[in-house]
Amino acid sequence: MSRTFKSTDIAAYLEWAEGISSRPVEKAAREIARTWSDHEFWWSATLAPLEKAALDSPAAHRPAAEILDRLQRHFHVFIHNVPEWEPQQ
Repeated sequence: MSRTFKSTDIAAYLEWAEGISSRPVEKAAREIARTWSDHEFWWSATLAPLEKAALDSPAAHRPAAEILDRLQRHFHVFIHNVPEWEPQQ
């Protein structure tokens, strides 16, 4: 069974729980939802959009890696943090 992730759900969580402003979070949530829905649970594919959103949001109060950890727990996914497993660019 394939799971589809909605960017609106991810954005709502990031705004509510992590304090990331709505404008920066929209793009990050779209990118994360797309990659997760394509079964791409890679560290780089999730962390890169989160880092940008956190940098662009003065209200973000945690490092992006900590936000990623809380995000994956909230959505019951496992983000692979093994460099050898990262897709080759």
